[in-house]
Amino acid sequence: MKYLYSCTLMFFCSCALLSLLFATNQTLSVDWASFNYDNGIALVEIYYTCPYNVFQYQLTNDTISASYQTMFRLKSLEGSDSIREISSHRAILKSFELAERRDMKLLDGFGFFARAGKYLLELHIFDKNFQLVKQDTLIVPDFSRSPSLSDLELASSVIVDSSGGKFTKGNMRIMPNPDLSFGSAYQYIYAYYETYNLASDTLPLELSYTILAENKEVVKSFPKEMKKKSGSSFGNTFALSTKGLKPGKYSLKLNLTDLGTNQKDSTEKSFWIVAKDTTIQITSSGLDSESLEKEIRFLATPTELSQYNNLNEVGKKEYLKKFWQKNNLEEFTSRVKIADNKYRQGNVMGRDTDRGRILIKYGQPDEIEVHTMIEHTRPHEHWHYYTKGYHFIFIDIRGNNNFQLIYSNSDNEPKNPNWENYVDPLELDDLK
Repeated sequence: MKYLYSCTLMFFCSCALLSLLFATNQTLSVDWASFNYDNGIALVEIYYTCPYNVFQYQLTNDTISASYQTMFRLKSLEGSDSIREISSHRAILKSFELAERRDMKLLDGFGFFARAGKYLLELHIFDKNFQLVKQDTLIVPDFSRSPSLSDLELASSVIVDSSGGKFTKGNMRIMPNPDLSFGSAYQYIYAYYETYNLASDTLPLELSYTILAENKEVVKSFPKEMKKKSGSSFGNTFALSTKGLKPGKYSLKLNLTDLGTNQKDSTEKSFWIVAKDTTIQITSSGLDSESLEKEIRFLATPTELSQYNNLNEVGKKEYLKKFWQKNNLEEFTSRVKIADNKYRQGNVMGRDTDRGRILIKYGQPDEIEVHTMIEHTRPHEHWHYYTKGYHFIFIDIRGNNNFQLIYSNSDNEPKNPNWENYVDPLELDDLK
């Protein structure tokens, strides 16, 4: 077996909050679809997605990016064929605020050639701080039947696009949905399929679509469709409404009859309907009631903390209630989530780093100056809060991407007594 192409392009797509939370439980979601290529060889396409915030990002020259690797393994369960490939990638964000607001995911894919058979599929996504792994059994169909259907590729959207991009087939861009979850984020199930070895006559094809419950009972049927042949093979898309389906696991079945020969074929794909969560989940940002008690340290003054610590349990609960009424809890949780996603250092949460703490306490800076390639100095950042009159300097002292606060013009923040030794002398004139 041999690769047709590998993962070289990165895509980010937005999705609803619940789809992100559902996928986060699985962390890495992988789907695939096989299509006939030539002479008993199939083109197998792999699609995968994971939350954007599993990566460790860096800001360099106004570009927010993360580097990571993928390792793909495929081993035949019926023979000796196997492939293994490791490749490096770079994911880019426009902004953390946009990623947080749209609950973005990383979406990518690749393809390879394979013969019909059963394979063990293994996909790793990793960097020095984390590793996501997905294993499954992949079955490549035999497309020698007449007629013959490809696998169904379930998608979140299908739009007209002739640009020839990675997810474009013909003149349609088919955005994969490796989560295979619909209902809340996506009201319609979009699908792409191909059919092969059709009879050479003018009689049409009969297509029917059904949705089956997990026990294979039919729960929804759609009107049959007659489609004119356009040769011995073709590709086609369709969309079905998920209205009326309760949360749970289902499968979509496509039945095809070639009326020229009355021969039939079918293909089936599992998917999930996910209910929309209309409640506000504070814990989705990692802040349960215990955390909310602990995290007042970011906003409370020393006097307020002293008052809180001197109260009994009943008094503390009442104090917290009034404290979060006075301080915008929604804004606070948003800042914590951004800090955790943006400044995490291995096992250290972003909120517990210096940059994360300052972001949570003071909000997003009006300007960030990034200095990475200055001789005789370590990489460092200047954070400017012009409306508040604050200026902070963070520096990567040990070269491990842990930027420590060394300078502040705020009386409430520490200053390294030797901070001037860490920055470019040319920068000192602006600070004195």
